[in-house]
Amino acid sequence: MAQDVTASLVMSKDSKEYPFDINDANYDLHFDRIGYNETVVLGYSMAIRKDVYTGFYPIKMNITYRESSDGALLTAEEEFYVHVVNKDTEEETREFNANDRTKARIIVDSFKTIPEEIYAGEEFELVLNMKNASAGITASNILLSFESEKVSDSAVFTTESGAGSMVINSLGGGSTKELRIRMSSRAGVDQRSYAITINEQYDSPEFKNAEGKVVVDVPVKQHARLNTGTIEVAPENITVGAESNVMFGINNTGKVLLYNVTAAFEGDSIQNTDSYVGNIKPGETGNVDVMITGKNPTADDGKVKIIISYEDENGTESTVEKELTLFVTPEETSADDMMENMDMEAMVPDHTSYFVRYLKWIVGGAGLLAVIAAVAAFRRHKKRKAAEKEIDDEIS
Repeated sequence: MAQDVTASLVMSKDSKEYPFDINDANYDLHFDRIGYNETVVLGYSMAIRKDVYTGFYPIKMNITYRESSDGALLTAEEEFYVHVVNKDTEEETREFNANDRTKARIIVDSFKTIPEEIYAGEEFELVLNMKNASAGITASNILLSFESEKVSDSAVFTTESGAGSMVINSLGGGSTKELRIRMSSRAGVDQRSYAITINEQYDSPEFKNAEGKVVVDVPVKQHARLNTGTIEVAPENITVGAESNVMFGINNTGKVLLYNVTAAFEGDSIQNTDSYVGNIKPGETGNVDVMITGKNPTADDGKVKIIISYEDENGTESTVEKELTLFVTPEETSADDMMENMDMEAMVPDHTSYFVRYLKWIVGGAGLLAVIAAVAAFRRHKKRKAAEKEIDDEIS
């Protein structure tokens, strides 16, 4: 004898596994006792699903029971087949053929981003114009799911709200619908276009649960980044007309190529000049090595402006300003120049010797101070002699 017997049908939402409509929440049948060799009838009233094909389907049943009133609960499984006569398989295949032109076609008619240029790590709004490209077929219950391209297993684009899907209730043939979705771009990705795949699932009058996908490519830009190494100026003090050597490195710390890099030097005390560096790849360094010529004596704090310019792939120029310190002093007068400018004949009396008169051609610039000292001593000696002669004249 079996006691506390419960028979439960194993059902499924998949029409390929279970051919009958599921209308009730529970299809269990319970029996208090079933005697030895006793047969009980399991009475069910079932309706065949409309989308079920003709064929044999397994019906599974789980049975629980006890052999005594206080015995353990035991289980058993039973399976039998039923033959269902419904619609022919070819009819269904013809209705859901992927090439069946009676289903709607959902495409991206156009799209834009706000702002127009998206930089890595920034938020933007994606504006899509979805169009039903089928002239006379209405699409309904349209579910659109957004899937971003991944880099190193991480999505390049994420939605601001966290939800990656949108729904359009109905879209008539030839009509369009604007969709807006807030997204963020991932920082650190390379500068290029990345794909957003829009997975579609929708119904048409003769084609249920149709699927499709469209892809839009969204360009992501990177900000150019650079810095300079230590700026070496040698010497830091020059005279007008003299030169100083300036050297430093320009480091490309970003992810985009810097084109036509040039360093220009501007200041009131120097002759403006520039140095062409060329293109600098990401992670590499371009070197500046230039001679700067003093033009005017420094009248301020000695700051010289460095303007570093570069271009992007579209030829758009950008600049970065730096500065260095360089002092320019007036040009020094050489010994030869001083000799040329001195009136030696005016310094020496007319009756001096031939040697002294033409001393400036005999003595080099290095002995200029000695010459001046000798001339001064000679003049003092002459004055002393003249004074002594006047005293002698007075005595006599």
